[in-house]
Amino acid sequence: MGGLGNQMFQYAIARNIAILDNTDVLCNTDWYKVPDQFYFPLLINEFGIEFKTGDKNGWLIKEKDFSYNPGVIRRYNETINLYGYWQSEKYFYTIRDILKREFVPKKLSANCVEVIEYISSLTNPVFIHVRRNERENNAVGRAVHGLLGQDYYNKAIDLIKGKFKKSEFVIFSDDIEWVKRSGIYNDHIVPMELSPQEDLYVMSRCKHGIIANSSFSWWGAWLIDNPNKVIVAPDPWFKNKKADTRDLLSDGWIKIKTEYL
Repeated sequence: MGGLGNQMFQYAIARNIAILDNTDVLCNTDWYKVPDQFYFPLLINEFGIEFKTGDKNGWLIKEKDFSYNPGVIRRYNETINLYGYWQSEKYFYTIRDILKREFVPKKLSANCVEVIEYISSLTNPVFIHVRRNERENNAVGRAVHGLLGQDYYNKAIDLIKGKFKKSEFVIFSDDIEWVKRSGIYNDHIVPMELSPQEDLYVMSRCKHGIIANSSFSWWGAWLIDNPNKVIVAPDPWFKNKKADTRDLLSDGWIKIKTEYL
């Protein structure tokens, strides 16, 4: 359930347990078949992973809260149904290398290949993720997640500039007009012609990242293959939701205190 980032979290925990149990991942896609089910399509199948779709009765394991529950990751030797968001790398960090290989789009468009080549030509590419349209136009989404303003991005950019002599900021956004009106605008903007899975993959080809409070750019940052990467994230993660997010961000990621709009 949810968008691509959420789908990746749900697949990742299932994949880890499936490996422990020497079995397969079965994805129930019924959530995406309900009419007017928000606006998120099923996209996890656009990556180079193999899984079966369907439903199978089994022991229901429901996420109790937002924090990491270590008792979930173990061998079961029976069918289990996972229900939740499972947003912590602790559920799957041990299979990081497997996920990095699997979370690559099956196909890359010519535009995407061109952007990747461009990213590779930069000295120190840093992605910036600006997520606004979908939340600005959805009352529930805005109430829970809020909108990150220019202040957060200015502080994050200044932090990166303070750490490196040279950085090229590459902006990914669903609201390019807002980006152009803001002070963070630059010429390095990835075209919206790319698919969501391509956007995320291109993020992962950067060296560092400034993420939104979004599971989408969380994954873009997590998949960066740079042991010295600097990742900046907003704090708190939600505007108006009581959730224990202490296990959400990876160790070493830098938090910036944020006031949401």
